[in-house]
Amino acid sequence: MSGRLEKPEVQAVGDGAAGVAADARRDDRRKERRSGLSIEAKLREIGGSGRAGLDVPVVIVNLGPDGAFLRTSQTFPVGARVAMTFRLESFPLPIELEGEVRWVRSADDPGIGLQFLRISAYEKAAIGDYLNAINERVRNEIGDPAG
Repeated sequence: MSGRLEKPEVQAVGDGAAGVAADARRDDRRKERRSGLSIEAKLREIGGSGRAGLDVPVVIVNLGPDGAFLRTSQTFPVGARVAMTFRLESFPLPIELEGEVRWVRSADDPGIGLQFLRISAYEKAAIGDYLNAINERVRNEIGDPAG
């Protein structure tokens, strides 16, 4: 063993709008809870447009294990396939995944809803652990209403 962390093979996750709602009003359809935050990321469209292969800076403001809302002034068409890379403070390797733009918002808070399509189980678990740590920190700061 080299002592270096290696990511396992990427697995495709199911289609459908379970991870990211088809529009901003359908948040209740998510399988997993999302957390609001601000993480810098790079997005690259896969094929399709002249932007393919170019990194577009975005900010992840809402993240769950199956999808995210990305704040960006760049436009991406619904259905566009993209590759996204970002880092989590508690995870030593960059998260690298593929997703599909499920909805676009251009009004007050411009951005896109992204459903993750290809993500390793290791990276999905890292996102879940990260979100659990944030939720635990919030519960400790404001007190657990269940306790």
